[in-house]
Amino acid sequence: MVPSFNVLDGNRNFNLDVLRGFAVFLMLLVNLPGSWSYQYFSFKHAVWNGFQLADLVFPLFLWIVGFSVSFGYKEGGRSVLKWKKILIRTSLLVSLGLFLNFFPKFSPENFRIPGVLQRIGIVYSLTTVLLYLFGFRRYVFFVFGGLFIYTFFVWFTIPKEGMISLNSDFPDLDLKNNWASVVDRLLFGIHVWKETTPLDPEGCLSTIPALSTALFGFLFGLQNQNQTNGSFFKAKIILGSVILIVTGIFLSYLIPLNKTLWSVSFVLFTAGISQLLYHLLEFTGKYNRSLFNWLSLYGKYALFVFVFAGVVARLPAYSLFRKNVFQLFVSVTNDTYLASFLFSILMLLIVWVLLKIYEFFRRFD
Repeated sequence: MVPSFNVLDGNRNFNLDVLRGFAVFLMLLVNLPGSWSYQYFSFKHAVWNGFQLADLVFPLFLWIVGFSVSFGYKEGGRSVLKWKKILIRTSLLVSLGLFLNFFPKFSPENFRIPGVLQRIGIVYSLTTVLLYLFGFRRYVFFVFGGLFIYTFFVWFTIPKEGMISLNSDFPDLDLKNNWASVVDRLLFGIHVWKETTPLDPEGCLSTIPALSTALFGFLFGLQNQNQTNGSFFKAKIILGSVILIVTGIFLSYLIPLNKTLWSVSFVLFTAGISQLLYHLLEFTGKYNRSLFNWLSLYGKYALFVFVFAGVVARLPAYSLFRKNVFQLFVSVTNDTYLASFLFSILMLLIVWVLLKIYEFFRRFD
């Protein structure tokens, strides 16, 4: 099967780079404000139940993981399990994630074990291995079956005195008294995200529904590789995306949108948005690709940007720089929220310039 979309730099999928670049762009807006105290509401994660624009970043990354895996899978047969490639990628992602959690204090007692890169690495490796072991149909059944079982136990039951009890407060869940937090406490102890302890937003149990997000990306990737240019295919894609989004919204009245627990409504809602975004970017790029060239640069070097931003944001020099620039923007705009947002834009521009410089010198290799 030959991908039927625009390609940049050999076998790179331009539209996928653009979507990944959008995810990185949004991530930097969320993670690099001028002040955490003055951040626009949409750029904050929902504290528990609910959904904000910031909550779309991670599902986009995992959906893209699934989409990317689809290129190595042959419909009607089994994908070739490239152990070396899988081990290298997974080890790199997990190691970098652990390093970022350890940097710069290198304090074992405050060390967080789970993380964004760790989950991406685990979801990638599980997706490729499960596809190889089970084949396409059983893989789909296994992942969706896991999502169903996870949903039932985490939302409809609670741990009580070492036993399984029905959740009498359904659909409400206590942050500390649910199965995801019990597993994280058992496996990681205090080595989780400090703001949600003992439950980690990238914890162990919620990796199960996160696999479903990658599965939706994988299914869309297979479908997109066999697409035709007819209007029927485009209408089907749009309709499918809208159905996922609407189903997620309606289901949220039963099981709330919850990024920390990666609820089933959250899976469907964000998968629909991811699918629709890709189609819109692909459709728009056909008429004016230059619109997204700048955005694709973030996507081509997404891992570098993630690590670079994570390291820089933890440096004392950056804190001083952020404080002074933020105060300068406040004095100019007389608006703390706008000043904080403008600082994020400045950091986005700095990262883009660095990537552009790297691309320039890369031509001489």
